Amino acid sequence: MDYDKVIIGSSPVCLLEAIYWHSRGEKVCLVDKAAEPGGAWKKISPGPERIRNVETGCHIFEKDRRVFRFLQNKLGLELAALRPSPKVLIRGRQVPYNLKNFLFIYRNLRAYFGRSGGKQLAYDLGLMLKELGQMNLDYRSFPRDSLTFIDALIRQVKAMDIPMLLSTTIAAVRIDTRSGTVTLSTDSGKTISAHRLALTYNTSFSNIFIDGNDKTGMLQRRPYAFVHIHLLLNDPELRKLSYWRIFNNAMIHRISDMSRQLKLDKDERLICVGLYSSFMENRTEEEARSAALASLKAMKVVSDSARVIEYAFSSYKGSYTDLYALKHIESESKGLAEVLNTLDISRGIRENLHKYATVNYKAHTPEEHG
Repeated sequence: MDYDKVIIGSSPVCLLEAIYWHSRGEKVCLVDKAAEPGGAWKKISPGPERIRNVETGCHIFEKDRRVFRFLQNKLGLELAALRPSPKVLIRGRQVPYNLKNFLFIYRNLRAYFGRSGGKQLAYDLGLMLKELGQMNLDYRSFPRDSLTFIDALIRQVKAMDIPMLLSTTIAAVRIDTRSGTVTLSTDSGKTISAHRLALTYNTSFSNIFIDGNDKTGMLQRRPYAFVHIHLLLNDPELRKLSYWRIFNNAMIHRISDMSRQLKLDKDERLICVGLYSSFMENRTEEEARSAALASLKAMKVVSDSARVIEYAFSSYKGSYTDLYALKHIESESKGLAEVLNTLDISRGIRENLHKYATVNYKAHTPEEHG
């Protein structure tokens, strides 16, 4: 047997999973088709000269004392309070970010009457109550960028000598519940064996067999894309914001001020806008840029006189499997396959480092998550 546990992917949660199990004496391995670890957490580069080294997405940490303590005590990373406090924008009105989970519940009322709706409702209510219980905490993010977090995790994995098989594509996964073994076959013909397997919603492989039965049809692959536009603006009337979650908007789902990542001149700011991939269909980048700037002005994020100095689009494309389908694979494998929550990094830390028993049943699409 090569390993106790193989983890497909190298996102922050996957790296944390490897660190956790290695610290418990398990022989762990990370496998990823990408050439560099980190998942979707990357820099824009290549891109315009002034913003090419900015991170592609914007991130916010849910309130959790244990998360904050772990980042500080285990990785030596400090989080800074977001000022002003993050907001949710719904129908043109700003409401406290604390109400985000309540708004999710209200928006998804119909879904709770469908398949596994009761579990979804219980999960969402749990998140809302947990956040309400820590109302006195600030929302936090990294003082500069989240890539320092990725770098710290990668350094920790390397220091522990945890193998990372990068540029490795999995062709087939074979799970034998009778012998308690998992076998991965790569495109290059290599075989990796383990006692257990960790999967995420965007784990990529072509075929899966459980006890000799082809279960590939359960993967139900769906395409997705994280799309962001970074706008370096000249704005003589700078208006402060940190992070906004946007509801009921067909174009934008989140906005973040990322000016802290650059050395800026007076009246300059850098705004990251998360766009729905469906909005980008049949639109050029220039059309999307103009529409995004117009929307920011309409929402009073920037002034009417704001103009674009530089801009860059970045996207992370892939395919994902509905987490309900992955739960069926987890069940049929009799626990040899485990589903990791990677839709939200802080929830992932709680669930995969602190080992909360809750499994994420989120039915929302990946791009909806902060």
